[in-house]
Formats: sequence, structure tokens, C-alpha cells
Amino acid sequence: MAKITQLPTELLQMIFSEFLNILTPTAYKVLPLFKVSAEDLATLQAVSRTCRALHRAVEPLVWRHICIEAHDINRPFTGPSVSQLVALIRLWHARPDLAAHVHTIFVSWTALYLGQQLIQDEDFEFLSGLIRDLGLRLPDGWHEAGKSTGILAGIAVLLARNVRVLDLHAHSTYFFDCIPAPDETPVCFESLTYVRLNASSPRNPSSIDICPLLRLAPNLTKLEAWPGLFDPKDLDWSGITTLMLEGAETSAAQVAGVIKSCSKLRDFSFFTKHDPSPSEIMAALSTHTSTLRRLNLYFISLYSDAKVAIGSLAAFTGLEELSIPADNIGTGAGCALRTLPQSLRLLNIEGHLHEHREDIEWLAGHIRAGNLSNLGEVRLPVWECDGDHAGPCRGTYVDENNGYESGIDEHGSDWEYEDGDEDEACDGGKKVHELRALFRDAGVSCNIGPALEMVL
Repeated sequence: MAKITQLPTELLQMIFSEFLNILTPTAYKVLPLFKVSAEDLATLQAVSRTCRALHRAVEPLVWRHICIEAHDINRPFTGPSVSQLVALIRLWHARPDLAAHVHTIFVSWTALYLGQQLIQDEDFEFLSGLIRDLGLRLPDGWHEAGKSTGILAGIAVLLARNVRVLDLHAHSTYFFDCIPAPDETPVCFESLTYVRLNASSPRNPSSIDICPLLRLAPNLTKLEAWPGLFDPKDLDWSGITTLMLEGAETSAAQVAGVIKSCSKLRDFSFFTKHDPSPSEIMAALSTHTSTLRRLNLYFISLYSDAKVAIGSLAAFTGLEELSIPADNIGTGAGCALRTLPQSLRLLNIEGHLHEHREDIEWLAGHIRAGNLSNLGEVRLPVWECDGDHAGPCRGTYVDENNGYESGIDEHGSDWEYEDGDEDEACDGGKKVHELRALFRDAGVSCNIGPALEMVL
């Protein structure tokens, strides 16, 4: 029987890759998409030190997923120091084979140490030469400012030329503004297909411009950004098949222009509370009816109680998944639920259903009659008391794990809303349970919640 060290390197990598337990977040977008547990990483590092055969097999796994972030998520600005980042840059510059092993990078510029840290003279001389080679346009005195760690983290990213996924958390364009045009730098991320940007900040609600970095990725297919503010002229959008834009104070015309610039859009998500004008965006999406498979839409205004409907979905004959708030489905003949394509497999409805019960009941009956045969799952929203009154239902929360409380006074006989309206008393989650039963009776899997995560 062959010893483990005599197995082919490719087979050894397959075996030890089972130690890479990725801590993929399910709820918080500030966490890395890919992060290896510290225990698993320590195990792989120990294995790589045992012999040359195992070192060759395991070393690429050790470097596959890189996170440049705070050492303690509860303590901001505790990320890598200047000396640590310089050491990483020196290593990757001297050993480009190590940098080539990196498949995913998470950088939280908001977590980097911002204190005054000096760059040693010999390190500054080395970095200056590297900056010239990369074509970066750094401001004078960058190494003396508190933002030097941000520049160093960016340089490290540029050295990982084989990266597949960039997961970025940034509130400033300080580094991105320094990146030259593609024809002015040797940097080209040919393997990079997915970029996720979290630029959300209570102090800065606007998006930041990372297009200088995106232009270095000619094969980019998936872009997620919140806030997401882009213009059709910013990039070559023709290769983008998955696009998610959230929360930006952008116009419908700009978003529509970006959509039209994509040639084969398959997955589109858009959330806005600033310009809820779906007609222009839906018209742009209609140019992708043959390729779109997933739509996730959210048009809600911060400044008005008006509800806007997305209109008919009948033209989207390849659509398989749809997520939409109740306020955007419309009512009666103009209800989007009455125009769902036969291709649909999953329907997720968010928000308050009290004004749409008739349309949702119609949909359940439509399915029971043998229509929408591909629809296998319906998700209904979690029911929760609005909290604007002091009735007995206050604090009631109903989902799959918290059932309907039949003892709640559904008619509000001894309480009322703060505005005096007694006619719309809470029902303790009874309605959403009844709707769930209708869909299950129609032969469709139906659950209450959980709500999809949205950052707005």
C-alpha cells in the first residue's frame, strides 16, 4: 500500500482541502465571504511543515483565502500594522508563486490600523520602486499619513494577480484614486470574475468609485455593490451576468442605462428607497427576457407612502426566481402575481400582506388549478406587530419557529392605533398562517420567512 506522501500532489490537495471549512456568513454583509477557521488553518500549516511532499500539496491551500481585517470584530481599527503589511508585500513580491495561490481576498479598509506608524527607510525605498513598477499615482507624503495602511493593503491586492473573488469593505476612494488606466500598469486580474463592495457608512451614504480597480478585470461577470452608483460609461458592462445594486441615491435612468449595457444579464437585484420609479428599470430589464433567471426587486420611498407596482412579468419567460415586496406587486388586474411566467420555480414576498390577501388567494387558486407547474416554493413574510400601539399583540413575532397566537385580541376592542384608527387591528399572525395553508393545500412548499437580507 502506498504511503500518503507517495500520492499525487493533486490527490493530496483534494484530501486536505476537506480541512478548509469556510466560515461563510449568512446574515451580515460586513463579514468575509470566504474565511477559513483559525483551527483549520493551523492544522494545514502544521501539515505543511512535516515533509516536502505534503508542503507542496498543502501550501496552496494555506494561501487560498486571505482576509485583511480587524483582529477583533468588536474592536475597530485593530487590523494589520504597517510592518505586517510591508512584510506581506515583500513576501509576495519575492515569491509571486505564493501570491498566485490566492483565490479570494477580503479587505476591510475600515478596520485597518489608522494610528501614526512610520515606514522604515529601507522599506520606503523598496515600496517606492514597486509603486513605480505598478504605475500607481500616490500623493506626496502618503507614507507619513495615517492612511498608509490603506495604501499598503491595496498594493498587496494588486500583487495577487490570480485572485478570483475580491470582497471589499471601504468608505473612501483614497486607494482606488491612485490606480492607473489598464494601459498604464502591468496589473491585470484575468481570473477575477466576482467583486463585492460594501461602501455603506452612516457618515457617507454615497457610493464610492472603485471603477479604476474594476477596469483591471477584463473577465468580470459578477458585481455586487451597496451603495451602488454606476454609469453606463464607467465600464465595459457587456460581460456582466450578475448585478446587484443597493441603496444608492441614483436615478432610474442611470440604472436603466447600466442594465442595457449588459449583454446577457441572468441575475439582477436592485434595492432603493430614493427613486422608486420601476417603469424605466423594468423596461430596461425587458431587453434581457431571454436570459434573466433571477429578479430581486425593492422599490420603496422614504418620502412618500405611495406604492408603486412593477407591472407585468409575462414577458420574462425564463425567470425562475422572483423576490419582491408586497408594496410593489400591485392589485387586481395590475397585480404582478397574475402575470407570473410558467418558468417560475421560487417566489419570495416581503413586507405587509394585508392589502394583497385577495391577490395572493387568487394565486393559490391559480396554482391549485394546475397552473405554474414549475413553481415549487413560496416564501411569505415574517409577521410582526408594527409597534405603533399598545395592544396585546405588541412584541408578537410570527415565523416558522414562532407560531400564531390564537389568544390575541384580533379586533382591538380595548385599544387603538396612535392615530385613532381601530379598523386595522393586528391579527397575531393569523393571516399569514392562513395564506401558508392555502399554498400548501395547492401542493406548493410554503414557509414563513426568513426575510432576505437587505442593506439600504
